[in-house]
Amino acid sequence: MRKLILILALVSIWQVGRAVEKNRDVSIKAVGTTTMRTNVEGMDVNANIDSISIGGADARAALCAGNVHQCSGVKKIGILVNGRRIIIPVSVFSDLADLRVGRIVGSGKGAKLVLMGGNQSESYRVDIEFDDTRVISRTVSSLLEYDRPLERTVYYEVVLD
Repeated sequence: MRKLILILALVSIWQVGRAVEKNRDVSIKAVGTTTMRTNVEGMDVNANIDSISIGGADARAALCAGNVHQCSGVKKIGILVNGRRIIIPVSVFSDLADLRVGRIVGSGKGAKLVLMGGNQSESYRVDIEFDDTRVISRTVSSLLEYDRPLERTVYYEVVLD
């Protein structure tokens, strides 16, 4: 009986460890490509974030005012779901700068790419919700009150005859 309880306890601890590992934060490179991979909601998701150094005339550089480190901006985000690329509108990432960490989490019937960036009171969180065919929405909030969105963009599917 003790062996059975011990085995069940070890299996439970292993499963909890796997759940934490699946949705762990990934540090986003200031310059270069950051890759995140996971399986959520039955989808195999691969996300790439391409970051570049910014400054001067780039409007996003203002977001990095007062930083002691290099300012970076997002050049491109690519998401593959089950090996198939989904289209990422430029408006999803064109204003993002100074990203620090990200993770992919389940979201009902789809998934979210959660990105966090900024510095101190200027810190922000961006949730990019998607399914296996398209981006559904983007929500921006302060890290001080991430449950109260500052901005929400909804991307509708348009079918032309």
